[in-house]
Amino acid sequence: MSEPLAIVRVGIFCPVGLDAEQAAASLWAGVPRKQATSIMDRRFEPVVMGHLPIDVLPPLVEPLEAL
Repeated sequence: MSEPLAIVRVGIFCPVGLDAEQAAASLWAGVPRKQATSIMDRRFEPVVMGHLPIDVLPPLVEPLEAL
């Protein structure tokens, strides 16, 4: 017998939005926020990815900051 499950909240933190509402609105509006990088794949083509600006990222946990 399985127990009922309810999803009561979602979260997202990505290049097109810093919460679920922003991300959904950006995707519906066609805002891609992707760009080619200097990283090459195995066919020597630039890898395309979305980046987050460093100033919007949360701080690292203390053990990682020491690295």
